[in-house]
Amino acid sequence: MKVPDSHLPTPEFRARLERKLVLALRRNRTMAPMTRSAVHWLKIAAVLMAAVGLGAVAGVASAQVQDARQSEQLLAAARADVDLAKMRVELARSHAATLKERYRLGLTGREVVASAEAEEHRMVSELATAELNLEEIRGSSAPPRNDIAAPLVKGRDFVTERIMLRLDAVQKSLAVSEAALAEAENRNRLGVASGLVVMESRAEVTQHRAELELLSDRMELRQEFLKNPVDAGTITRREQRLELTRAIRVAEVRQHLVQTRLGHVRERHRLGQADQVELLRADLAASEASLDLQRLRLQLSTLDEAGG
Repeated sequence: MKVPDSHLPTPEFRARLERKLVLALRRNRTMAPMTRSAVHWLKIAAVLMAAVGLGAVAGVASAQVQDARQSEQLLAAARADVDLAKMRVELARSHAATLKERYRLGLTGREVVASAEAEEHRMVSELATAELNLEEIRGSSAPPRNDIAAPLVKGRDFVTERIMLRLDAVQKSLAVSEAALAEAENRNRLGVASGLVVMESRAEVTQHRAELELLSDRMELRQEFLKNPVDAGTITRREQRLELTRAIRVAEVRQHLVQTRLGHVRERHRLGQADQVELLRADLAASEASLDLQRLRLQLSTLDEAGG
């Protein structure tokens, strides 16, 4: 943080003071014991240098007060995030317990319970992440950094710790979505679920797998950076390319899904089973998916042209 100029002596002032002291001491330099005049000038020098030091200390103290105030605000916000995350965990835990009881009574399916358990695990992971953020702020007195090129904080790698937490949560979600896909495929074979339901389940599996791959790639990139640091710009571009590549993969699956859904709605509309509003919504969703995919591809192309 820049220290206010009003608290620090300027270079010109320092130079002027130094010249005066040198001249004064030269006039009083002698092999004999110091005269009263020399002692007088040395006392003045001590007072002046002390004043300069106090000015610098005052500037640093002012900066430290501002830093402390900013740090306390960051800590207060982080503590609030932790408290909210704890509430979400309790709600998710209560919801999962309710569904488990309903499953025991035969009132709901196992896949519903599995989904609730995955959500509970995700909330626990988010709480752990919020607590990590709080610890990082305590260690750095700065906002948490989650970019690949972020420095260690007092020897601790908060970036990798957060990636590990997210990896664990996504793996749980992937297991649930894969089980749901298997169930959808089985029901489709029995004729009690449409192909669209299967496609939706596959899209969810693809999304989780893509995120898992992205997290694994980010982990590798982070370890590479820690072993052989390069400039932050290069690392940032590589990270952006990873994210865009995975996002395009998910967007392509989503576009195929909404286009298929639009075809189903058009057929139902033709048969009088869907109204105009439903058709318009499906058409809008397809247009949005197409635009999102185009935007992501353009971003990747621009990044590559810039040397990403």
